[in-house]
Amino acid sequence: MTNGGGESEPAGSVTTPVPDIHALFSHYNAIYFQDSLGPFTVEWSSKLSFRSPGSCRYPPKYDPAILLSESDFKLRPSEDLKNILLHEMIHAYLFMKHGITDRK
Repeated sequence: MTNGGGESEPAGSVTTPVPDIHALFSHYNAIYFQDSLGPFTVEWSSKLSFRSPGSCRYPPKYDPAILLSESDFKLRPSEDLKNILLHEMIHAYLFMKHGITDRK
């Protein structure tokens, strides 16, 4: 499968029932962020709500991580995972490059 930029996506991407979020994170980090998000991890979370299917945690209060709502993606189209993961990765990138943590 190819994404909008013509790059192929890793096996276990958003077209599978339970995507490998770590492989997706690594793949998108390489393609779109030049591997600059190394300090961040990506994790499933059972604490996020439908209104907030993804979240980005920043240091120094937290270890740097992107959280994705585990239960939410059972109800959403799999393409939403890619979009929400990339959205949260942009937050992580803005923190890494500019120290921006504003959620507005």
